[in-house]
Amino acid sequence: MHRYLLAVFACLSVFLVAATPAFTIVPTVIVYPLMASSAELDRETSARIATTLATQIAQGGSVKVIAPKPGVERANFLSDARAAGANYYVTGFVTPLGRGASVVEQVVSTTSGTLVFSQTNFITSLDEIAAQGDQLRQGIIDRSTRGIQAFEAPPPPQPTPEPEPSNGTQTPLSKLFGHKKAAAPENVAVTPAQNATIAVLTVGGSADSDHRSAAAQSIAAAFERDGRHAVVVTANAPSNDVCTANKATALVGAWLDTPAGNPNATLRLIAYDCGGNVAYDRSFQQPLAAVTGAAVNAYINPPKRRG
Repeated sequence: MHRYLLAVFACLSVFLVAATPAFTIVPTVIVYPLMASSAELDRETSARIATTLATQIAQGGSVKVIAPKPGVERANFLSDARAAGANYYVTGFVTPLGRGASVVEQVVSTTSGTLVFSQTNFITSLDEIAAQGDQLRQGIIDRSTRGIQAFEAPPPPQPTPEPEPSNGTQTPLSKLFGHKKAAAPENVAVTPAQNATIAVLTVGGSADSDHRSAAAQSIAAAFERDGRHAVVVTANAPSNDVCTANKATALVGAWLDTPAGNPNATLRLIAYDCGGNVAYDRSFQQPLAAVTGAAVNAYINPPKRRG
C-alpha cells in the first residue's frame, strides 16, 4: 500500500511543479484517502480515488497539491495538513451502490478546522472521479480568491501644496517675528470615542478568505476588548449608509497579505468617518496571530503629541 502511494505521488510531483502558475495566490491542498463505508472497498481502492482527485486538481493549475504522508489516520488529518503548510485538505467517504459508488468529498480549511464545502456524486469509473477533481479545484480557487480586492484602497495621502505668492514681494511671517520656521504638523489619527460603534468592513488582500474572515473577527474583538463596540459587516466600501444601517460612528477597513515563506503577515488598517474620509492609515508587519491586535492598539492608542 505504501509503495503504491509513493509511486503514484512520485509521478504526481511532475504536475505539482509544472502546473502551478505564478499567481499572487496559489492555495495549497492535501488529498487524503477517502474512508470506505463498506468492506467491499479496500484501502487501496480508496487511495486510488484520492490519487485520481489529487492528480486532476494539480493538472488544472492554480492550486498546489501537497502529497500526504502515508499512514496518517483520519483523526490526524487536520494537524498533519497544518504541519505541511496546506491551506485546505480533502477527505470524504465512499459507499458502494449497485454497480458504482456514492462518493462524498469534503474540503476542510486548516485555518478554521471547519468544512468549507462538499460535493456528492455517483460514479462508476475513475474517469468520473477525475471530473470531480476539476470541481474540487474550482471550488478551492473560488474560496481562496473570494474578495481579494474587497474594496479599493484610497491613494496615499498627498502633501498639502505650498501656497503660491501673489503679485508683489511678500516677507515670510517667520522673518517678521524673528521665529524659526515651525515644522509641519504630523497627521494625527482621530481615534473613536470610548462609546463608539465601529463597523468592520470586509477584509481584502491576497490572504485566503478564511484568514481574511478571521482577521475581520479579530479586529472587532480587539475593539471590544478595549471597551468599544464593533460589528463585522458584509459591506466592502465605506459609506454613510453602512454607518446608518449599523448605528456605527466609524468604519474600519483592512487588507491582509500572507506572503508564502514569510512568517509575518502584512495588515494595512484604514479608519474612516461616516463620510468616507480617511482618519487613519497605517501598515503593520507581524506574525498573523498578533498583527490585528497590534494594528487596532496603535490606532486607538496613538502616541501623544509633544507640547
